Amino acid sequence: MRKTLTLVLSVALVVVAIGAGLVALQVPVPKEIPGVNFKDPWPKGCVDCHTSTDPKSKLARITVQLDNWNKNPAPDYVIAAAKGAVVAQGGNPAKVTGKHPTPGAMYRGKDIPGDPAKKTECFMCHNPGNKDIPQLDTMLYLLKYGDFQGGKFVTPATKNEFVTKYGGWCTTCHALEVKDGALTSKILLKQGKEP
Repeated sequence: MRKTLTLVLSVALVVVAIGAGLVALQVPVPKEIPGVNFKDPWPKGCVDCHTSTDPKSKLARITVQLDNWNKNPAPDYVIAAAKGAVVAQGGNPAKVTGKHPTPGAMYRGKDIPGDPAKKTECFMCHNPGNKDIPQLDTMLYLLKYGDFQGGKFVTPATKNEFVTKYGGWCTTCHALEVKDGALTSKILLKQGKEP
């Protein structure tokens, strides 16, 4: 009887010790990644978040922001990201003014930034042939994954709302092809195009 009681108490102590150890180690719980292991709340990418018609909102539609930046310079953090992208591609950051041409009537209400392969819409100017105009991918990565500090972007981001408030998932803007791990822009997929 004594041996049985000792054995039961020993097993109970081991179980408690293992449980306490796991709690103390704070074993991580796998995170939910949109579009990978849980339903994607942003199937259209950027245009699912950027829906506001207020030009001063960080979540304004892209065409609303561009119309505003034609009349007023873009915010300092956007200009810094554009200059950072231009420097990264070997261009002259002094040519970045913070003003943007009005997208024009043909782009009104459109969600789509165009087709990079055909250099349509945004890609007519934002393409590798124009070193003094920021490439969208480089500029967007700075805006999404950098912190604007002292007039420039610092990475990795610790205060950027895209990371702190929205999780900073790659799959917010990109669709993950599970079979080969390729990331594709959701906007291009929406158009039925490949990058």
